[in-house]
Parts: sequence; structure tokens; C-alpha cells
Amino acid sequence: MQAWVEEIESSGITIEESGSYPMVDEAHYFYGIPEGGVGNFYTVVARKRSGVFMVNMISEDGASPGEFSHEVMKLETRLGNDLGTMIPQ
Repeated sequence: MQAWVEEIESSGITIEESGSYPMVDEAHYFYGIPEGGVGNFYTVVARKRSGVFMVNMISEDGASPGEFSHEVMKLETRLGNDLGTMIPQ
């Protein structure tokens, strides 16, 4: 997980916000302007047990961090349950 976080931080894209994210066992989010310079992106890198995954969303309309977070959190329960039973500690 840390390798993906560091890769995003050093990618050169414009990150306007980032920090811990309240999803599954551990997560970190990034919000900013995508490489194309239009709209906004929201990326969450997360760990559940020994599995690591990434959720990446882009809005050409310039969605706020709260709007993105609301959509990502809809996945939290499902991912927490599914990955919690499928992935070993």
C-alpha cells in the first residue's frame, strides 16, 4: 500500500488534498487535478487484511472531495465483507 501512496505522491499530478481515509483496515485518499488538467480526480488506496486495492474516480464537472467520498463509501461495506472473507490475514 505504501508503495502505491508514494507513487501517487511523486507522480507530478496536482494534489490539492490528501490524508487518511476511514475505509476498511487502512486507507489513504488523494484529490486534485488529473493529468489532462480538466475536472478533478479522487483516488483511494486501501488495505483489507493482506490485500491492497485502489479506487480511482474522475469528474470532468469538478466534483468536490465530499461528493467523491460519498460515492467511495458506498463501496466500503461491500468490499469490507467480501475481501474480509476472501483474503487471508
